Amino acid sequence: MNKLRVLCISFFLSLAFFNAQAKADSTQNFYAGKWDVLIKGTPNGDVVLPMVFELKEGVWTGSFTDPESKEVKTMTTTEIKGDELNVAFSVAGYDVTMLLTKKDDDHANGKLMDMFDCEATRKKD
Repeated sequence: MNKLRVLCISFFLSLAFFNAQAKADSTQNFYAGKWDVLIKGTPNGDVVLPMVFELKEGVWTGSFTDPESKEVKTMTTTEIKGDELNVAFSVAGYDVTMLLTKKDDDHANGKLMDMFDCEATRKKD
């Protein structure tokens, strides 16, 4: 009887661990792919930055298309913690940071430099 009890407890603990791990993975994978990020109220008006986030060899990377040069540039920092994506990059001669938080399955909201509102929308290919 004790063996059965230990077996049941072990099973439920394992199930809880793997469920929590799967949820963490799906939350992080939420940001993988192509996004259009609308940055509102910049000195140049509202700007849309196309961005791409990928997991390469266990490390998150990000890139964006520069609105002036149309060149694809790599972000200097790309970090995902829970529902939040924190990135840093240089655009239009400025080093900036952006924090996005998951809103629903295809949208995230946040701030650029804690000053400009951002709305991210997943691109559907």
